[in-house]
Amino acid sequence: MGAADQITASGVGKIGLSLREHSSRSADCPIGVSAVIWDVTEIKITAPSTLWVRFADGTEGSVKFLPSAFRGVFSHLRDNRYFQEANLVDGVVTWPGEIDLAPDAMHRAIQESGQWVLS
Repeated sequence: MGAADQITASGVGKIGLSLREHSSRSADCPIGVSAVIWDVTEIKITAPSTLWVRFADGTEGSVKFLPSAFRGVFSHLRDNRYFQEANLVDGVVTWPGEIDLAPDAMHRAIQESGQWVLS
């Protein structure tokens, strides 16, 4: 899927939000600082409430938010427009408002099962 591809809801048609792709390459690391294996290097929004991620060590998989995860600090992510603002900052998946995901926990879950489901 490319950056111009659309997210499609099964049997419903186009949702109308473009996929956004982000990447963070090792060239972005300051001199003398190396990426750790759980640094996220690329993300793609693949569906509402779902991301695909790749880590510095090549591990990749999905991160899915169940409806029950949208509470507390994650409550704003319920709005798909806000969810689409996912970005990478220093190897961490972040959103505006200082919301982020723990890359070490995400890496561990994806290595074990290919996905990290937040509930």
